[in-house]
Amino acid sequence: MYRIAPFVRLGRIIDRILVDRPAVFDELVRLAQAENPWFTAENVRSTLTAISEKMLQQEKLTQWLKVYPFADSAPKNIGIVMAGNIPLVGFFDLLCVLVSGHRAYVKLSSKDRALMSRAIRALQHIDPTLTVLPFQENSPVQGVIATGNNNTNRYFSGLYSHIPHLLRGSRKSVALLTGGESEADLRGLSHDVFDGFGMGCRSVSKIFVPAGYDLCALAECLGQRNITHPNYVNAYRHHKILLQMRGTSFIDGGFFLLRECIGFSETLPELIYTPYRSVEEAQQWITTNDIHLQCVVTTAFEHPRRVDFGQAQHPELWDYPDGKDVMAFLRSIGSL
Repeated sequence: MYRIAPFVRLGRIIDRILVDRPAVFDELVRLAQAENPWFTAENVRSTLTAISEKMLQQEKLTQWLKVYPFADSAPKNIGIVMAGNIPLVGFFDLLCVLVSGHRAYVKLSSKDRALMSRAIRALQHIDPTLTVLPFQENSPVQGVIATGNNNTNRYFSGLYSHIPHLLRGSRKSVALLTGGESEADLRGLSHDVFDGFGMGCRSVSKIFVPAGYDLCALAECLGQRNITHPNYVNAYRHHKILLQMRGTSFIDGGFFLLRECIGFSETLPELIYTPYRSVEEAQQWITTNDIHLQCVVTTAFEHPRRVDFGQAQHPELWDYPDGKDVMAFLRSIGSL
C-alpha cells in the first residue's frame, strides 16, 4: 500500500498553522528568512497553502496514485538533491520517495534547510517508520533525483552515471495572451509572474501577445501587484539604469520592466514580451523551444504542461517538473 496517511496528517498540521497558530507561522518565517532573505511571509504562506491544497489532500493523493498499481518490492535507497530557490521546492520529490515506501537520503539546500528539516521532522513524528537520512558522498543509494541548474545537471549526470538518475536543469515558463482574457485572468497572471519574485522555473518570464496588444494597459494591470522587497527593488533600479544607458526601449511597470525580445531574459525584474501574428505562430515557437520550458499559461491551446492563469506556481501532483514522471522513475528502480 502507498503510505498516504502521514501526508494527509501533515496537510492538516499545515492548515492549523496557517489558520490558528500565527506565532508558529511567524517563527517558521523567521527561521526561513535567516537562511534566505527572499523567503518572505507571503511566499512561505503561498507555498504552504499550495502544498496543503494540491499535494496533501486524501482525494488528490488517491487520484494521483491510482494510475500506478502498487508494486510490493523491497524498499530502495533514493538520493534527493534539493534546490533552494523557492520555499520547500524539494518537498514533492520527498513525497514521491516516501509515499512509495522507499528510504530517502536527502541533501538539503543551504538556502532552504529550516523549512525542509521541519517538514521532515513532522513527518517522522507522525510516522517514525518513515526513513529520511542525510545524503552524503558514501551514502548507499540505488537511484538519485537531483535538481539544479544546467551546469550542476551535467555534473550530476557524470557523478551518478552508474545508477538510475532523474536530473532537472534550468527551465523557463511562458504565457500566451489572446486579448480575450478577463480581469481575473490577468490578476492570476500577476501571481504566475511575481510569486516567489520570479525565481522559480514555473515563474512566467515571457509573454506572447497578439500584434497591437495594449502593453501599457497590461503593465498597469500587472503593476497593481506592487513589490517592495529591498533586494528586488535594487535589482529593478539597477537594470533600469542599464537599459537606459544602452538606449533600450522598455515599458516601466513601476517595479518591473516590460521589454520586447524574441528569446528569454536572465534578469530578475525584467518581463519579456513577444508579439505574434497568429496563435499558431506562437505555438510553433513554444513547440520548438519546449525543451527549455517548464509550463505554459494559456487557454488558447493544449500543451502537456499547460496550466490556467494563476496556477503556474501551484502544480498538481501529476504535473511533474520537466514533464519527467517521478513515480514511473521510482517504479523502474523498484523493479531492479
